This record gives sequence, structure tokens and C-alpha cells, in this order.
Amino acid sequence: MGKPNFSDDFKRVAVHQITVRRYSVREVSERLLASCDWLGHAITATN
Repeated sequence: MGKPNFSDDFKRVAVHQITVRRYSVREVSERLLASCDWLGHAITATN
């Protein structure tokens, strides 16, 4: 399987839900159909 290609807006929404709204990474990954690993990297990249 290839590397996911998410838009910048999608990334902002995902990170916002975890960092501001305080949803768990697992909950957001299930809701947005993105892997927990990808979300972890997205959060790290914003800090």
C-alpha cells in the first residue's frame, strides 16, 4: 500500500480534533479513516 496523500485542509482538521478538541488519536483515526501512525506523524510535524 502506498503513502497516503491527504490535503493540507484534511491534515489541519485531523490535528485540530486531537490537539484542540482533545479527541484521542484512535477516535480520530477511526472517524477519518486515517492510520494512527499517520496521525502521530502529522501531530509531530505541526509542533
